[in-house]
Amino acid sequence: GAPEIPYDGIDQDCSGDDQCDVDLDGIDAAIGSCPGTDCDDSDALVNPAADELWYDGVDQDCDGWSDFDADRDGHDSVV
Repeated sequence: GAPEIPYDGIDQDCSGDDQCDVDLDGIDAAIGSCPGTDCDDSDALVNPAADELWYDGVDQDCDGWSDFDADRDGHDSVV
């Protein structure tokens, strides 16, 4: 019955694991003790399985590329 503290490696609520997917998108975060790949666990629309929406300033697919370089030539576009 204890509240879970995400990403700390401790199972406070005795559910069997630490809470590593706060946004419930099915992909664990890459934060603290969690070995996941979700780069923004506060937004279910941002994870490695998401489609990239270019030029909005958000890296939806967590690939680390600039959101302003859709052709990936190493140069940002001005929109």
